[in-house]
Amino acid sequence: MAPTEGRPGPGEVAQRVIPTAGGSLINAAQRVLSDGHERDAGQILAEAVKAGLLPPQTRRIKLYTSLYEYVQRNIAHGRRPLIVQNEATHAFRINHPVDDWPDVELPAPRPWLAVAQIDAIANHLHTTSTAAAPEAFEKAVCDAFAAIGFVATHVGGNGAPDGLLDAPLGPLAYRAVLECKTAHAYTTVLDPRLEEPARFREPYNAQYAILVGPAFSVDGVFEGEMKTHAISVWSVNDVVNALHLGVDLAECRDLFAAGVVEDRLADLSWSREHGARKRLAVIAKLLHEAAWKAQQALVGRVSAVDAPALTVDAALMLVDTALQEAKATGGASRDEVETVIADLVRSGAAMKLVDRDGVVLCCPPAH
Repeated sequence: MAPTEGRPGPGEVAQRVIPTAGGSLINAAQRVLSDGHERDAGQILAEAVKAGLLPPQTRRIKLYTSLYEYVQRNIAHGRRPLIVQNEATHAFRINHPVDDWPDVELPAPRPWLAVAQIDAIANHLHTTSTAAAPEAFEKAVCDAFAAIGFVATHVGGNGAPDGLLDAPLGPLAYRAVLECKTAHAYTTVLDPRLEEPARFREPYNAQYAILVGPAFSVDGVFEGEMKTHAISVWSVNDVVNALHLGVDLAECRDLFAAGVVEDRLADLSWSREHGARKRLAVIAKLLHEAAWKAQQALVGRVSAVDAPALTVDAALMLVDTALQEAKATGGASRDEVETVIADLVRSGAAMKLVDRDGVVLCCPPAH
């Protein structure tokens, strides 16, 4: 691995740069907006300062200008910005469909590593990625992917990849070759040489090739080379983000596809917080609350023999009514309701009836 360095010369067009460190204005805004709700620059700043993501002296106009220029720069270069702006209100939101379903507390992410361990790995990656000892960075990257679960082997030297990442998934096993680039004068790698990891893929029987560095300048030419050579490009920040997300080896197969991984990690994070997991959690909460109230309302009005049970059809009606009252877009599917009912039974919160179809709830909802 040869260390690379450089910066745009006079007159060169500024390119999209994958950020190298947390705490930047864009990263802070992205974390604040991760719940899907729209906010103006002042609201973003207040929440970022409160959460310790930005220093109190950060100016609102600086944050607004940074966000605005970030959005416009990415659009101009044909890139998908992770944050978009509402032209009517000038507010910002994460670049995903608006999630207007009720907020609900989700289970914590899978804790592969403690936060302190991730911080130690992150510090080592950032330090070695901008130092003058390429081999130390290669080993640090291997160690980071080993923490995800790969059997990571440092190779290095001329005519060989910097590392091999083997996913121990039995019949679903796969391999990726790893190439690392340092930038000890500047934090951005401007000579990534995407052909280098690509040429090691076949000789080492790998299905994927990835490139890791402190940060990369991404323009149309770089995008084309990523597709041509089928390279997955990771900044140090992306590796750290993957550790915080607790990505698994099956998810990494998709993350190793050609392109900038930053976008895929953002999509993965969004799906964790607003995708299928949230939908099921919201449906479970609304169904438990509505069905328990319905069972309570039957007391003294009907006999046990005549009391209705909670069927899938009845559950669908209860959940859709609750979603309409919450002004949420769309309703629950039958499959989702069936899954939630099965989970309620499995957890002991509901009991199947022996003599007829349906279940009954055995306890009130948690508060």
